[in-house]
Amino acid sequence: MNEIRIGLAGLGHRGLYMLLLLQRIKGFRVVALCDAVEALHQKGLEALRDRDRVRLYTDYEKFLAHPEMDAVMLTVRCKEQGAMAAMTLEAGKHVNSEVPDAWKLTRTK
Repeated sequence: MNEIRIGLAGLGHRGLYMLLLLQRIKGFRVVALCDAVEALHQKGLEALRDRDRVRLYTDYEKFLAHPEMDAVMLTVRCKEQGAMAAMTLEAGKHVNSEVPDAWKLTRTK
């Protein structure tokens, strides 16, 4: 495999910064972006040097079905990352979650 085709879910500030970092690492190609807030899609595209073949999604399940994606980078709210990471693995894709789901264990009510 010459490159890892990655999708990024979550296009807030952390997600946009992660897009910049991913482009600096040789061997990664961003193929899909996902955010439920459609207004953020344009900012995600603007952060990419190579945006020609990048697909945009608002629905996470449709995003996971993207056939040319090997892995997913999650930059979403902490509460959602554990479930989304599990869905990603169940879809047969690798996943990187920027915030471990273990944060729940340290939080008190």
